[in-house]
Amino acid sequence: METTIKVHRLVGRSFQAFALIFLIVLGAVAARIDHWMPRAFSFVCGVFAISAAFFLETHIDIQRGSIVRVARLFGLIPVWRHHWPVGEFVGIQCYCSSGDEISDTWMVTLQPRSGRAIDVKQFSVPTGENCANAREFAGELSRLTGLEIVDHVV
Repeated sequence: METTIKVHRLVGRSFQAFALIFLIVLGAVAARIDHWMPRAFSFVCGVFAISAAFFLETHIDIQRGSIVRVARLFGLIPVWRHHWPVGEFVGIQCYCSSGDEISDTWMVTLQPRSGRAIDVKQFSVPTGENCANAREFAGELSRLTGLEIVDHVV
């Protein structure tokens, strides 16, 4: 029997844990330098480290027809949870959200009837390339939820 709840993380736990540790170490080193600029940099690293401490997950409950967004502190302790019925969404969008000279970031999002989109997963590919993995994931998400893949939402 197929699992009725699928859990998707925006970014992998190992990447997020690495980013959290990196920011803490970088901030601690900068804080030890007796000058205002490194101390300000240390503060900025601290703010980003706090945000990196919250791991976002999107749970898709196939049996109940609901989508749940959960934020977990350090990936363990649930801090907040928000529920939506699948019917509150108009579709799934797969698009290239940003890029630079090295890579592009592709996003797969759930598009609600009103309000902000819910980022489900991101993918990184070399600049200018189409992301087959993102499109494949969007197709799987469409199959699970019954929502269509949309080009854009007005």
